[in-house]
Amino acid sequence: MAGQANALGVGCPMWANRDWVGRHLPADTPAGGELAAYARVCNAVEGNTTFYALPAPATVERWRAATPEGFRFLLKLPRTVTHERRLRDVAADLTAFADLFLPLADRLGPCSVQLPASFGPDDLGVLTAFLDSLPTALDWAVEVRHP
Repeated sequence: MAGQANALGVGCPMWANRDWVGRHLPADTPAGGELAAYARVCNAVEGNTTFYALPAPATVERWRAATPEGFRFLLKLPRTVTHERRLRDVAADLTAFADLFLPLADRLGPCSVQLPASFGPDDLGVLTAFLDSLPTALDWAVEVRHP
């Protein structure tokens, strides 16, 4: 959590689990109100949803409104970038991702580049070129899954 010495981010890979309502979240949490309730319990969340699809800008603004200062989103790049295109020819996708999430900049932890397990040593040149092209307005983390 950038800029916070000794800060510990505690969270889950999602916030909208209806099974948590009444158990970990207040029983009166309405559908669509899970993030605000979650943000009273945890101070971070892995935005696994962005791996599957990018939200609308209005949704990003709702995320901001539902979370307090100091809350952190750790968002994943879409699988189209990491798994389907394998980091190749993704400049427009990176720009779109950065532009979409810049309104959350003060609530963003590092954005995750989750590589497929098949992305191995032979792909290091591609990874290097990709890392050099990342928008510098965001912080980034790479998850290498190759054995």
